[in-house]
Amino acid sequence: MNADFGPSRFGRNPDDEGFTGRRVDFLMRGIHCRLGADPVLALRRYLAESRTTSAWYLAQKAVVLIDPAKLRGRVVWPVEDL
Repeated sequence: MNADFGPSRFGRNPDDEGFTGRRVDFLMRGIHCRLGADPVLALRRYLAESRTTSAWYLAQKAVVLIDPAKLRGRVVWPVEDL
């Protein structure tokens, strides 16, 4: 899935036809965690400890939260202290 968040301070990629700003690609996966778990810790635990193919591939990318709104934009992976 991908989305267009409108004009970007970085300009636009000419290959992104139909987008007004930079195209953002979303890689998504549901993970098991307890209700009310800290989303940052849950994601970091999944990426660091899970032995699934999905976790391995996702751990090769940066992870930025989009929800909850109060944490939107926070980079939670990679982590320097792991």
